[in-house]
Amino acid sequence: MDAIEGQFDKNTGSISLRAKFENPQGQLRTGNTGKIALDQHIEQIVVVPITATTAIQDKIYVFTISKEGKAVQTPIEVSGKQESQYFVKSGVTAGDQIITNGLSFLQNGMPVKVKSATTVKDSVNKS
Repeated sequence: MDAIEGQFDKNTGSISLRAKFENPQGQLRTGNTGKIALDQHIEQIVVVPITATTAIQDKIYVFTISKEGKAVQTPIEVSGKQESQYFVKSGVTAGDQIITNGLSFLQNGMPVKVKSATTVKDSVNKS
């Protein structure tokens, strides 16, 4: 990488950067733009479906199920995402049950009946 712009484009979520690399066949020309995918190998990280989350201001929450069978609004810290999943740094652990449907009707402390449960996954091994 030769240079990185200091601000993200709020509309696209992208950032401009300049890279230097060999181009012996001249396939790329000066001024062209493109997308670069940076691989990141992740092991042993908790994942939750993005659809099971709600965002309030700058925080992301999931509803977990307490031992008493009540919905608990739990803040999570997200370290990244892939397709339809968030990588969770803190807030829930593997084995926690989270609510994935009807989030707009839930309130913190509301009793819930579990029809089917989604258990937080233990890890993802992706590059």
